[in-house]
Amino acid sequence: MLKISILRRLYPFVREHERLERAAIQRMGAILGSRYVGRFSRNGSLLRYAQKNAFSTMFLALYAALGMDEGKRRFYGTITHCVRGMVTGTDNLLDDEYKEMIPFRFHAKARKFKSVMHVMLFDRLLCSTLLAAAESGLIQWSAVEEIERALLRHLAPIGAQEAEEESGVDQVMEPSEVLKRVLVHRGGDLLRLAFVAPRIVEGSDGPLGLADKGVFHVGMALQIVDDLTDVFEDIEARRHNFAVSSIFHGQERGEKERLLAVMGGATPRAGVDELFPKATAQVVELAMEEALYGFRLLKEAGFWLDQEGALSLVRSLFHLRGVGHLLRFVPRTPPRLIKVHHFPALPDELAGEGINP
Repeated sequence: MLKISILRRLYPFVREHERLERAAIQRMGAILGSRYVGRFSRNGSLLRYAQKNAFSTMFLALYAALGMDEGKRRFYGTITHCVRGMVTGTDNLLDDEYKEMIPFRFHAKARKFKSVMHVMLFDRLLCSTLLAAAESGLIQWSAVEEIERALLRHLAPIGAQEAEEESGVDQVMEPSEVLKRVLVHRGGDLLRLAFVAPRIVEGSDGPLGLADKGVFHVGMALQIVDDLTDVFEDIEARRHNFAVSSIFHGQERGEKERLLAVMGGATPRAGVDELFPKATAQVVELAMEEALYGFRLLKEAGFWLDQEGALSLVRSLFHLRGVGHLLRFVPRTPPRLIKVHHFPALPDELAGEGINP
């Protein structure tokens, strides 16, 4: 459970994101018409809403810690929300699922069409947000095209990596290769999208550059955890997975034999942590090291969360990811978790080249 003191500090930004999302849906309704776009609804308690929007809330809190006023936070937060919406719509199509961020009034079963409309409408909202910011003098007109171009340039390698797996993969890469070629995109660089526009408008030096690096490491950690969650799903879909790679190329013969059986079509009789306990412990520890290193950088950038609070937040994220049971593999003494700076984020280029784990 996240500490009450942390929840209190984050509460204003949960409310801020709620206002931001409400305004975004109103604007999309104005673009497409109320016939097709319904009204904003939180659909549950404020705590549940905060859990659903944990990173959007954290980004707003980070912007505030970096000295940005509410107008700037709203601007950058809306851009991040638009990117999240486009990524969600694209993931829906690629993974044949449907996560909704817009209360559409199209046919309930039209999942693919609604996913396409997610991408299109969030793109329109992004464009109108940038134009409105330039018209109001919040940003220079030259920044409009620069931000659009930079966002697409940052999204492209993330999508390209997903595209490589679209028809399945035939080999299990070494763990270091999975980190450098896969997780760096769908983990670290995915969270860095929240700092693409701020780095263009505010500059990438100083605290903002540190925050950019920090969220990269937090994103890496979360994707490492997600790979543990998705082991059996990724085996079936023949996708790259860091945990699978760690077991396949690891030294535990029994765990590798059980993995090969599942890869050969056997139905797993237990969870990942029971079938592969040693690999699970190693992967969880690595995720914790990355997450806590990332939050250390955020603290240096000016974010108020200390190491004890960071550990509490990371533990709560395990629960949000549905893998709270894996926390038994986590040591309870934070300082001992941080051993090595594994994946240096690059401040001026996309991370992914020149990384030496």
